[in-house]
Amino acid sequence: VEIVNEIGRFPTRNHKRGVFDKVTAVGSTRIRDEFRVAKNSCFNCKIQCKLVTISKKHHSIGEGPEYETVVSLGSGCLNDDLDTLIYANHLCNDLGLDTISCGSSIGFAMECHEHGLIKEDVNWSDADKIVQLVKDIAYRRGLGDLLAEGVMRAAEKIGGGADKFAMHVKGQEISGQDGRAHRSGGLTHATSVRGADHLRGLSVIDEIGYPEIGLRRYGEDKLPAALNRHSEEFKGQMVYDVEYFLSVVDSLILCKYGTMYPLCYYFPDIPDILYSLTGVDLFNDEDNLRRIGKKICLLRRAFNQREGKSRKDDTLPDRFLHEPEEEGPAKGQVVNLDVMLDDYYQLWGFDKDGLILPETLDEFGLEDVKKELYK
Repeated sequence: VEIVNEIGRFPTRNHKRGVFDKVTAVGSTRIRDEFRVAKNSCFNCKIQCKLVTISKKHHSIGEGPEYETVVSLGSGCLNDDLDTLIYANHLCNDLGLDTISCGSSIGFAMECHEHGLIKEDVNWSDADKIVQLVKDIAYRRGLGDLLAEGVMRAAEKIGGGADKFAMHVKGQEISGQDGRAHRSGGLTHATSVRGADHLRGLSVIDEIGYPEIGLRRYGEDKLPAALNRHSEEFKGQMVYDVEYFLSVVDSLILCKYGTMYPLCYYFPDIPDILYSLTGVDLFNDEDNLRRIGKKICLLRRAFNQREGKSRKDDTLPDRFLHEPEEEGPAKGQVVNLDVMLDDYYQLWGFDKDGLILPETLDEFGLEDVKKELYK
C-alpha cells in the first residue's frame, strides 16, 4: 500500500488520482499492528500471506483485507476508517461479493451523487454508508439493486453522462492500478480478455523497479526505457511476455507470489521442476513451455474474437486517456494506449484491429480455430 502510494499509482477517489493523503490510516503497518490476530496460508506454504483480522467496532473476525480491497473499499471511496473497511471486507467474503467490483461500484455511486446523478446520499468517506451498500448490493435492495449490475450497466441505466465515472474495461471494474503512473499496467487492463484484469499480465519489473531482472529479460539496449513507468516504450513486449508466462503459472496452479510479486521464478526455472514431478519429456523444454503458454493466450483471445471483440474493446476509460494525473510522481501523465497496442499486436501476430491473423493460428496448430473464425 505505502509503496504504490509513493510512486503515485494508488487509485483514489474512483481513480481520479493516484495518491491518498491518508494512506497511513489504511496502510499495512497499521493493519499488522492493530488489527491482525493471526496468519493463514495455502497448504504447506511458509510465507503465510493471508491475514486474519478483527473489526473491534463491528465484532467481526475474518480473512483480509488484501491490497485490492484497501483500494476499492478504502482510498477509492476516500474511506480512512480502517476498522469499518475491514468489516466491509468480511461482509463481502461472507456474502460472496468480489471486493474490487463491489467497492468500485460504491465509489462510482459516490461520484455520480457528487455530480447530481444519484439523489440518495452517497457521500465520499462515509464508512457506514459503504457497509450499508455492501449489504444492499448483496440482497439487491434499493440503490444496491442498481449497483449490483456493476458500473457499466448501472451507468447505462442512470444516463446523463454517468459513463464518465464508470471505471471498467469490457464491463469488468478496474483493479487497484493506474496506467497513468504505470504504463504496462494500463496496457494489461486494456488487453485482458476478461476485462480489467491485473492477474493475467501485470508486469512489476517497471512498476517497482527490478533493473537486474530487466537487463536479463530485455537486454541493455532496451534499458532504461523499459523500466520507466511513465514511458510507453517496450511495454507491449513486457505485457506480452508476462501474459504468456502467467498462463503457464495458472495452468500449473503456481502462486503469483514468487512468479509475479516478487519475480523469483521465470521460464528457465520451470522445466526442471515440472520434469522432476512428472517425468514427461514434453515439459522438460523451455521453448515448448513458452509455446504452450502462447497457445493458451491465443485460445482465450480467439474466444473473444469469435464474440465480436476487437481493438475497439481493448481500451481504457477516458479518465486514463485524457484526464492528466492531478498530483504525485505521475502528475500530468496520461496513457498513450495506441502506441503500446500496436507493439503488443505485432508481437502476438494480430492485425491492426487486434484480430488474430490466420497464419498465426496455423503456426500454433490451431487450424480448427481458424476455420471457426474465418468461415
